[in-house]
Amino acid sequence: MKWFYSNSGDSVWKMYLSFDGRIDRLTLWIRIILLNVFTYVVIFTLGSLSTEYTSLNFGSWMNTVLIAYWFCLTTLWVRRFHDRGVAGWWYGLYALAVPAAAAEFIWANFHINGDPMQETMVNVGVGLFVVLGLATIYILARFGFTKSQPGENRYGPEPGTRRAAKPAPKAEGKGHGKKPVRRVKKVVVKKHGADHAKAAAEKAEPKEAKKEDAE
Repeated sequence: MKWFYSNSGDSVWKMYLSFDGRIDRLTLWIRIILLNVFTYVVIFTLGSLSTEYTSLNFGSWMNTVLIAYWFCLTTLWVRRFHDRGVAGWWYGLYALAVPAAAAEFIWANFHINGDPMQETMVNVGVGLFVVLGLATIYILARFGFTKSQPGENRYGPEPGTRRAAKPAPKAEGKGHGKKPVRRVKKVVVKKHGADHAKAAAEKAEPKEAKKEDAE
């Protein structure tokens, strides 16, 4: 289940609440599916609990769930923008424009009845939805189904890879580059040389002693 966690091993909560890092297209869609299923279960549960025998305000809770859902969806798409090397603020503008257009359209249709500007405001709302629809198609085409930007970019390493470890700094000063094994060998050679010289001296002593006795 590598797709379920980010490269740094973040928790499940941070997967949907963080704007940092990158995610690939497979991770994006799997997490969106999980988010949709979880949101549907929560809404269905709230609808079941909101009856005439309970004091649960379904409308207020429904708005809270939708806001949380939109925020989590935004974090996923922002990191997908990062994966393609694009700043996530561009999706942030889109994420703010969608609820703003919806609010304007609802206000124009249901809260200014009889106002001379109502028809104009409704047309503005329709125009905004058309523009946002085109933006949605562009986002899906460019960021929803394309491969990750190869290698590391300013938002982190490529998904599925780890950041390369920095090489250890080289030791400064003489003698640090030599292996201790070689030093041991040199010492051993010197020691054997000294032993050979000592043995030769011991062999020479009896011969000199015999010459003195002969004289």
